[in-house]
Formats: sequence, structure tokens, C-alpha cells
Amino acid sequence: APASEKGKCKYLARRTVLPNLADDIHVEFDGQLPQNTDAKIYVKLLADGETDFRAKGYIELEKDSDTKTLTTTAGEYAGTEATSNYKRYRYVVPSGTTLPKYRVFSTKVLLTGNENAQNVPRIKNLSSQAVVKGVDENTTGG
Repeated sequence: APASEKGKCKYLARRTVLPNLADDIHVEFDGQLPQNTDAKIYVKLLADGETDFRAKGYIELEKDSDTKTLTTTAGEYAGTEATSNYKRYRYVVPSGTTLPKYRVFSTKVLLTGNENAQNVPRIKNLSSQAVVKGVDENTTGG
């Protein structure tokens, strides 16, 4: 439940349908996350053979080990849109979580902060990448 009635939210979502099965997912974006703000990333997957996408719950992804160490200071941010102030963030499936094979997914982004703060989180270049474990750019085949 929201901790305040003052916050505002805009929710946009679109289902993505893949031509092939995937069993992992990564989400990346360029972001400005000033002090006391954050971005939470969630994915909803429809397991292969299932049909009710609405009944599925979201899985929260976590920052990868490199992203966990990134910080943006309030002074560096200074409320500007300067491209140099954006850093690359990457979110992955939490360790120990096994995803089903899926063809349909949706990504949800929740930006958090202090309602009294002047600095707000911003993101651009959001990319959700469906992945097949064990396959990389050196793998050949159909």
C-alpha cells in the first residue's frame, strides 16, 4: 500500500510475444537515481503452455553486482537532463530463482523517492532482454 496520498504514478505496459522460448531475462536502462531515490524492476512471465496472463504475478528483479555499487549524488544530478549524468543500470533475476520457459512477458518499472525532494529519478533507453541460458553470440545453429 502507498505510504502517502501525495505520490503520482503513471503505469504503461505492453506484452511482448517472442517467436522462441526464453528462460531468463535482463532489464537495462540509463538512469539518474539521485540520493534517496531508486528504481524497482518487475517482470511478469506467461509460462509456455499457460494462457491466463492476467492471473500471473510480477517477479521483482535485483540490481546486478556492478549496478549495486553505482550511486548518483544529488550534486551530480542537480536536476538537469545532461546526458553525462546518466549511468547504465542492469537488473537480473534474483539468485536461486528459476524461471519457467516463456514466450510472453511484460516489464514494470517503479520509480521511488521522497515526495518532498526536488530530485526525482529519471530513466531512458529501457531495454528488456529475453535470454536463453547457455546461449551466447558465439553459439551457432537455428
